[in-house]
Amino acid sequence: MLRILGKIRKNLLGEGKVTRYLLYALGEILLVVIGILIALKINNWNQSNVDVDIETKYLTNILSDLDEQLTYIEIQKTYEKRFMEAAIPEINYYNTNNKFRVDTTFFANLNVLDARKTFITTDPSFTDLISSGNIRLIKNDILKKKIISYYQDLELSEKIIQNNNIFIVDQQFGNVVKDIGYYFFDTDNFYLKDVEELDPEVYKAATQLNHFNSHLALTSSNILRESEKQLLLMNALNQRANIAIAHYQRAIILEEKTNDLVVEIKKELGD
Repeated sequence: MLRILGKIRKNLLGEGKVTRYLLYALGEILLVVIGILIALKINNWNQSNVDVDIETKYLTNILSDLDEQLTYIEIQKTYEKRFMEAAIPEINYYNTNNKFRVDTTFFANLNVLDARKTFITTDPSFTDLISSGNIRLIKNDILKKKIISYYQDLELSEKIIQNNNIFIVDQQFGNVVKDIGYYFFDTDNFYLKDVEELDPEVYKAATQLNHFNSHLALTSSNILRESEKQLLLMNALNQRANIAIAHYQRAIILEEKTNDLVVEIKKELGD
């Protein structure tokens, strides 16, 4: 092809047909430009297809992450509800009787409340999307903003729950309940008979432990006769209950936002 075009140019120049040669040269340039444009168009089309495939993969992976996140949110709700159910009866009992019921249930509830649940987030696909700069591949700008906003809120929730757990549950509540000598034991000893039949030594140790626990219960009861200690514990229980309620409410909001984002992404994917 190039040899033929070169021969044509040579003939035109040899015949002195400069005008026709210039027109021919212009046409040849146009052909080259058109060829380049077609090649660029094909390349862009191929790249566009690649970008669409990558975008689809990211959105699909985010869907998988969101499904896992819903599981973690449900677990968080379960724990926070358990904390509320442990705190509120003790608060109500004190408000009604102006004293605490220092029994097995009381100490069992304090044992529950002295624990806390770390909120787990799962965002590997979003993290990769941002760090790689591939966030630009999400063509739907509204969806892109919703994804970014969702994970910012998720990160904020993680930090809030973590800080509340450290500074309020671990430090403030934990110090108060430890100050009254809380513990957990079974005063009915309903399990000791089975233990005695299986292992007399274990039975003996368990009996001694319960005897020691009884002394601890008496000590805690004496401590809680002090109005100052009652006030401290009541404030701690109120604060602990409020934290559990706040975490539970935040989990519900996150659950709604997660489900909404799942719907939006599925709509974008055509599911």
